[in-house]
Amino acid sequence: MRMNIQHCLMESTGIYWMSLYAILTEAGIEVIVANPVHIKQMPKRKTDRRC
Repeated sequence: MRMNIQHCLMESTGIYWMSLYAILTEAGIEVIVANPVHIKQMPKRKTDRRC
């Protein structure tokens, strides 16, 4: 199944984002990498929750 994804936004968490970034950009997807500190400063924007 092919999904017509053109853009992706991700946090740069440790080194884990680098492989996914490479795969997505090689597939022609525009990737925006956000600094997690900036995301954390934006109230009620982060959707994942701590257990």
